[in-house]
Amino acid sequence: MQIDFRQLRQFLAVVELKSFTAAAEKLHMTQPALTRSVQQIEERFGVKLIERGSKSFELTPFGHMLAERARLIEQEFAHIDSEMAALKSGETGTLRIGTGVSAIGYLPNALAAFREQRPNVCVRVTVDSMDSNVAALLRGDLDLICTAIEFPRHPTLKSERLLEIANIVIASQSHPLADRGTLTPKDLHDYSWATFSSDELARGRIGAYFAASELDLPHIGFETNDLEILFAMLARSDYLASVPALVLDEARARGLTRLRIKGSFWSIGLGYAHVRTAHLPLALSSFITTLRAHILTFKPVHPSVLDA
Repeated sequence: MQIDFRQLRQFLAVVELKSFTAAAEKLHMTQPALTRSVQQIEERFGVKLIERGSKSFELTPFGHMLAERARLIEQEFAHIDSEMAALKSGETGTLRIGTGVSAIGYLPNALAAFREQRPNVCVRVTVDSMDSNVAALLRGDLDLICTAIEFPRHPTLKSERLLEIANIVIASQSHPLADRGTLTPKDLHDYSWATFSSDELARGRIGAYFAASELDLPHIGFETNDLEILFAMLARSDYLASVPALVLDEARARGLTRLRIKGSFWSIGLGYAHVRTAHLPLALSSFITTLRAHILTFKPVHPSVLDA
């Protein structure tokens, strides 16, 4: 018995909606027909894909594996559509990029250069945490992520580290700590912090900095995924925040300053990642080339001279 891509799409619909009934409605087919389609896949491989109870729906390990591979196959079909459209109409299509705040300092220039090279390609950029970007890439919701390359190796992803950037601590220019000279972890621990939503990597690094002085993670009083909102909140409060040194100029322009701290805070490797494939879409390959070229000309400033 052979299975086809139509059956894989039907299986993915069941997985995404966690319901045969809802998936059948979405696919405009009967539930018995959909159930039989999934059963045929199970018979083909001789495994159980889904454990169903009266109020439960769980994928087996075989189901998780098939769903992951099916998403990659679906993405390959999307790449085929994208490249066919590019060949017919002069490289049109959409390039979906997920980025972290760390990449904001260098990504716009690369995007501007790419726009000049391929004006007919629509670029869609979303900002999120590293973990969320990686998850979206694996789901097939993104074509490329430009973010911290600090996630575990994944067999279906290809990544490249391009840059090492220091993180710094910033606050309002009117903050009580702004004119205090070199600050100790205890000084910083006395204030609430603003962080990026779902950024477990940053929280872990911040926690490690304080743990070295036998202090708990400081109170997190504000979270956002928008850098402008973060800057606006810092300017109007006594929150502290950790941001990449790349965005210091933007922070200063909004009334913020870098705090001098005892010891180094933390640094992070930045780069890009995409799903491994034998043939990258032309737009994606072109953007990676452009990104590399801009990174090679980018000269990060050492933290010791940021306030010179």
